[in-house]
Amino acid sequence: MHMLNKRIQILFDEQLANKIVERAKQDNLSMGEFIRSAVTDKLEQEELSKKRQNAYDQIQTLREKYGKKYAKGKDSVAIIREMREERTKHLLHILHDK
Repeated sequence: MHMLNKRIQILFDEQLANKIVERAKQDNLSMGEFIRSAVTDKLEQEELSKKRQNAYDQIQTLREKYGKKYAKGKDSVAIIREMREERTKHLLHILHDK
């Protein structure tokens, strides 16, 4: 664990403070350890959520890019077939150039 050298004072209402105390006891943690763990988990979840959103946005961008190139009213099977044919032609071209 990192060296703990920064103190932050946080006020909780009584109900939430009681829940924290009980939960920390259940997990055999001090209140400080429990709160640090909860904050760390929240920050990691937010970071993961940002990464997922970024990946989703990239996929959407690719879908739009290739959708414009290949779709043109075709069904997905026809699109995939056309992409495969294009890939095969490209690979054959590479093989013949060697």
